Amino acid sequence: MYQNGQSTYPSPYPPGPPAPPPPRPRRRVLKVLLGIFGGGMLLLVALVLLGSVVGKSAPAPTRNAVDGATEKAGRLSAIDLRPGDCYNAGQLPPEPGSTQFISTVEVVPCTTPHTDQVIDKISYRVADDLDAVRDRRAGADCDKAYAAKLSAAAAKDATVQRGLILPRDAATWARHPVVACTVSHPSRSTSVLG
Repeated sequence: MYQNGQSTYPSPYPPGPPAPPPPRPRRRVLKVLLGIFGGGMLLLVALVLLGSVVGKSAPAPTRNAVDGATEKAGRLSAIDLRPGDCYNAGQLPPEPGSTQFISTVEVVPCTTPHTDQVIDKISYRVADDLDAVRDRRAGADCDKAYAAKLSAAAAKDATVQRGLILPRDAATWARHPVVACTVSHPSRSTSVLG
């Protein structure tokens, strides 16, 4: 029997799958890509601004034009220290025979409290092996510098500990084949150079 053009009997076939959704407009994809790009640019600007603020919080020391002595404190790479520089490493000196990595230090005038001082810097050839210099040559070379440059009182003072600043690895050594001979001592307001 038919009513209004349809059979009243159930269809022997199951219903088909639903119709597929209409295709997405390409504008949505474009909006997503522009959103990601815009967010990335905002993040880049924020990082640049943060870097400039952090960089300005640690100025380099001011040096005297006549003799190069530090007049105003500032942060400096340990590699850029000069003979006679007084500084605060910001950490305790390592136990004798051990190593402690430092990258930057606070260079201060030697007339202000400080914990360390560079006695001399010894330059080596790039071809010299870092391990050989560290193990066999640097200590002896620095001992000569200590004997020649430490004041008599500092040379006898048991609280004055001798140390070295060396490049961390072979790549740094290839750029800066230099060893700094240093001393650590209780907070002083004078130089230990003779």
